[in-house]
Amino acid sequence: MGKRVLYVYYGKMNHNGLDLEVDHELFALVKAGYEVDLFTRGKVDMEGVKSSRPLINWSRLYSNFSSKLYYNKIQHFFDWAASRRLKPGLYDVVVGWSGCAKKTFTQAKSLGIPTVLNAEIHHVDHNRVLHDMGLDCRRRREEYGVADRIVVHSAFCKKTFTDKGVEDESIYVAHRGVDLEKFSCLSRENNQVFRVVFFGRLCERKGIRQAISAWKLANLDHAEFWMIGAIDSSVKEDVESELSDRVKYIPFTSTPEQYLVQCDINLMPTESEGLAKSLVEAAACGLVTITTEESGFDLGEENGVFHVERDNIHRTAELMKHFYQERSLCKSLGLCARNSVEKSFTWEQFHQRFAQIVEESF
Repeated sequence: MGKRVLYVYYGKMNHNGLDLEVDHELFALVKAGYEVDLFTRGKVDMEGVKSSRPLINWSRLYSNFSSKLYYNKIQHFFDWAASRRLKPGLYDVVVGWSGCAKKTFTQAKSLGIPTVLNAEIHHVDHNRVLHDMGLDCRRRREEYGVADRIVVHSAFCKKTFTDKGVEDESIYVAHRGVDLEKFSCLSRENNQVFRVVFFGRLCERKGIRQAISAWKLANLDHAEFWMIGAIDSSVKEDVESELSDRVKYIPFTSTPEQYLVQCDINLMPTESEGLAKSLVEAAACGLVTITTEESGFDLGEENGVFHVERDNIHRTAELMKHFYQERSLCKSLGLCARNSVEKSFTWEQFHQRFAQIVEESF
């Protein structure tokens, strides 16, 4: 009989965003021979995975709370409900996510069960982003302390933990993968129009205001700026005021690759990420990337990834101008980006790495 895993995740399992990563972690565990009990808000139809949900419709209990307090409350409740599933001898390891693992991991520790924590973003005290988002930062700090292993998605993200005193030996990097068939540069068009794209959620954290300002400063003739993704209400009015024949907004789509292959540069001056999945997907489509160190995406300039300071719109504009004028170089570096992604960001590699991290936790 294989080892048994309790996997705790409060998402709805809609197979995008973090849900997609959970799908791949579950697949990795099953492939490695584990029996998985998934405790989640949604449902997964995967051989080797038995999914269940809380019996109480807890979301209704907190529906009158503000959105920030609402999400904290439901994560606390979810953690409490998951902790009650732990019994002596029932599980060999527990896997959870930041924000809803404190009670579950504490209970697991009392039973001698190893724990693996997924940290989807940097250390809570790296900057003010998570505090401003209203997340329960004290709870996350406590989770870091009780977890046996912490999984992060980039070397930069790991550094934010070690800088705050978390032991290096407890932090493991596992790069997210990308669908290399869906996100491909094989269908790239010989674009007559030079295009810069902001691909990801349009919000303050990911730097949409800085991206628009840099685009305007670059003042590129015969070029376009596209924005692809869901949009936060806090920036919606400002974004819409910039729309024109050369500045276009494309709402969230399940087929972003059809637009990415028409673009040349992916711009995201983000303030905080674990590893921005959209940057990897755009690079797989052969785009040059202009982003920040905080994005976690670092293939090197020789592979088409250029880091800027988030608020240095002059440097960002200079890079856009440079590649606008040197389009053959832009195309060449985009191909280098694709090749680098093929080598380092496959889902198969992620499966192997994640399964190894869990196996070595025993």
